[in-house]
Parts: sequence; C-alpha cells; structure tokens
Amino acid sequence: FDTPALSGSLKATDTIPIINTAPGGTQRGATATVAQVLSAGGYLAGGSTRTLAAADSGSTTKLDTLTGSVVTLPAATGSGGKYRFWIKLATTSVGYSIATAPTTDIFAGVIYGEDGDGEPANSWPTAADSNKITLGGTSLATGGAIGDWIEVEDVTSGVWAVKGSLTQGGTEATPFSHV
Repeated sequence: FDTPALSGSLKATDTIPIINTAPGGTQRGATATVAQVLSAGGYLAGGSTRTLAAADSGSTTKLDTLTGSVVTLPAATGSGGKYRFWIKLATTSVGYSIATAPTTDIFAGVIYGEDGDGEPANSWPTAADSNKITLGGTSLATGGAIGDWIEVEDVTSGVWAVKGSLTQGGTEATPFSHV
C-alpha cells in the first residue's frame, strides 16, 4: 500500500488512506478526510453555543456549561452521521438544548427517563414535528443530570433517529418539542 508523499500542510478536506490494523484486519484502500480522522471518537466542548458540522460525526459533545448550551445539528441528509451528547455538568438555569437545522428536520425515536421511584422508566416518543430536545434547567423534569446521554443518527433526508437515557425528577415531562 503506497502512500503519496506529502508536500505542504494538510487541510481538513484532504483525503488520506486508512489501514485497518485490528486483529485480522486486512482491509486496504479505504480513505477518510483529515477532518473525519481528527473528529472520529473525539470529544467536543458544548460551551454556550455549538453548531455541529458533518465533519463532527462520530464525536461526543460534552454538555458542560453551568448556564446551559444550545447545540445545533447540521441538516439531515441521510449521511449516516452519528452525534452523541453527554451531560458533564448539570445546569442551574435554562438547560441544554439540541436542535435541528433547518427547523423542518425532525427527530424520530424514543428517549427513556428514570425517576428513581421504583416504577418502570418513562418512555418519551417523539411527536411528528419534534425538532428540539431540552434537558435540565431549574429542575430535572426533562432530564439533565450528570451522565445523561442522547445519540442522534442522520438516517434520511430531514430525519434524525434519536435514542437516549435520562434521569428525571419532580413532575416528569417529555424532552421533545417543536420550535
């Protein structure tokens, strides 16, 4: 397997060869962009706002801001891109939100929420127009505890599959809404 000699700096859009080095791995000839390799499996800080790009697929965004974060997904095109969200720090005010862009894209799936009351977990299916997930804030009604997680996958044009696990408290409510 020959690799081309590099001249100059690599750009995020440059394609590089990938060799499977796992035990028994013999696949050669696969390629990825530099941006895909650098973001695969990596962690991103949520900060107060973050707009994700296709190159962020495979990453986990840590929701890590006491005053909450607003995260916007790229348009769903059917790329198969996966994005994970993990709550590192519970918020004390507005909470965390994950929204589709454009707002005509929707989430489809179920998020489960456990409230610790010994009864079965709550299941929160999406509505036909769900395009925003809100977690935390001043209560745990929609989740938002440290360790809660959400995963979305770009399954087809305009649709994000969603699944996740939340810790809820108080008067539990769906984390899904439409804006």
